[in-house]
Amino acid sequence: MGSKNSTGTTPEAAAFVQTAINTNGVTVFSKTYCPYCDQASRFTVPNVFIKTTTIGGGSDVAKLHREGKLVQLLKEAGVLA
Repeated sequence: MGSKNSTGTTPEAAAFVQTAINTNGVTVFSKTYCPYCDQASRFTVPNVFIKTTTIGGGSDVAKLHREGKLVQLLKEAGVLA
């Protein structure tokens, strides 16, 4: 890959992230060795985007779910009927 920018990422990596966010209704970035990733099937992950908006990490997603707001956000994004 190419040189890194001031944030420590390569232009290729930044382009990959931006493309993933722009082309998917929901995008989750996680690490395979992260303990929060084990909870992904239960609503928590390290970094979640709905469309192009980050909604936060695991506790943020869980809070939205508890408050009954997550389903509406997913419907508005067109990923749930």
